[in-house]
Amino acid sequence: MDELILKANKKVNFYFYIALIVALVLISLGYWLNKKFVLSIPAKTGVILSTITMLYLVLSIPFALWFCNKKIATLSLIENMDNRYVEYIKWIKIRMVAVSSNFLINIVLYYFMHTTSFVYAAGIGAIALIFCKPNKVTIEKELNPITETE
Repeated sequence: MDELILKANKKVNFYFYIALIVALVLISLGYWLNKKFVLSIPAKTGVILSTITMLYLVLSIPFALWFCNKKIATLSLIENMDNRYVEYIKWIKIRMVAVSSNFLINIVLYYFMHTTSFVYAAGIGAIALIFCKPNKVTIEKELNPITETE
């Protein structure tokens, strides 16, 4: 069991750091492109994109956290630990992608539109990404929940 917990912790950390590395690459690329070229989006399109991304930010983070936690809570019904581990990693990936996409999309849109609201939205996405990354204790509780017996 401890082996699966360590393996899950390594995978979760890998996905988390990949999201951060992609964010750093996007920031570097956006900064470099803005020095060489003028990147811009028309104002009307900008308002539409801003509205869509802010709605996605507000709706996707709570939904992803709630839905994935609901699915992870049902993992105790799976008897085989290997199958439980595979399902756990699947839902962790889904949660990380849903939350980190806010972070990454808003970084890209900031460099196209030069609006500070996208920086704030990227910050919210980054904070949500930090909060959705489980540690070893949480992974152990989710993979091996304590069941009460009478």
